Amino acid sequence: MSHGVGHLVKPYPGMFADLGRTGLSRGNKVRVLTAVFTQLLLDHGTFRNTRDPEDTDRFLYPVQIVQGNVRHQFIFQVNDTQAPPYLFVQGFRYRSVPSN
Repeated sequence: MSHGVGHLVKPYPGMFADLGRTGLSRGNKVRVLTAVFTQLLLDHGTFRNTRDPEDTDRFLYPVQIVQGNVRHQFIFQVNDTQAPPYLFVQGFRYRSVPSN
């Protein structure tokens, strides 16, 4: 759990294992987790207006990492309505595409 700016980030069970299956290097996994546990706290006010069309209790938080010639794109689904001040990361969508 991470905290700051009046909010707390709570990952879903299995999030770290799911991230491990993406093929990112250890250093880039740390960069993604830093975005989720630190930058999200600073950015959530901006991104909370981008609601998840599948569940409007969630907003979508994008993170991109380039590793070699591959761009790894994550869209984290964050519930900010369940129990404020918690930001529950409930899942993420992932895709990788060639980086130009």
